[in-house]
Amino acid sequence: MNRLAMSEVMSTLVLTSTILLITIVAAFIANSALETQAQKSEFEEAKSAFTLLADIIEDISSNPYASGYVRVNSRSGRLEYKNCTFTIAVSVDDTTLLTNTTSSLTFIGGEKIGFIPSEIIYGVSSLVVNNSVTPLTSVFTGYSEGRAFISLNTTRVRIVDRGVTYIKANDAYYHVFDIVFIRLVVREVQVSGSFTIIVRNVGVWSTVQSISANTFQITVSLSYDSVSKEETLNFDLSDESVSGVLFNVITVEVDISII
Repeated sequence: MNRLAMSEVMSTLVLTSTILLITIVAAFIANSALETQAQKSEFEEAKSAFTLLADIIEDISSNPYASGYVRVNSRSGRLEYKNCTFTIAVSVDDTTLLTNTTSSLTFIGGEKIGFIPSEIIYGVSSLVVNNSVTPLTSVFTGYSEGRAFISLNTTRVRIVDRGVTYIKANDAYYHVFDIVFIRLVVREVQVSGSFTIIVRNVGVWSTVQSISANTFQITVSLSYDSVSKEETLNFDLSDESVSGVLFNVITVEVDISII
């Protein structure tokens, strides 16, 4: 009788332990699934915030002293930035038209998001934009060192052919090109958990340079860390009766505060 009672007790203990173990495992799996979903939702919200931020930068770049901001909720992710570490240069043949730096912002997602492919979700990846519509700001996603990320930068210039224009002061006709560059500068960082990114257009600077050649090459180069890129554009204006070529180089500075 005692053996039978002991057997029943042992069976009950084994059954209880098994049920408890299954419950713990199920709870762990459920918690892990919820955490993965939460991190993915946070990452998608950050993508939307960075896309909106790019829109704001494009908008304020044409409005001196304008500003805007976005809020980024961050529980498992974090923000990283590279301040003025990207050097961009524009030259026409042997004449330098622009040399300046810009910055980037990167949101690193949580560890449970997993692999995502590289994708441009705003703007373009090229160094040259040759129209007035395509944004100079770029937002793209990728995967590095076991983490998904979203990155924003302005590592390109806009080169727009304005055609032939009469310059009254010189009493002559010139072929005119606009070269536009948005410079991002991180001025303030106070990050703890969720954060707000504030961008301000602090000024627009313009310089004009000219060349007399009617056949020339414009070179745009980018360098950062140990990476170098270069793109070239060739122009032949030999069929035009102009006194020269004018390059209107416009630099827009946008300051960034992260609080």
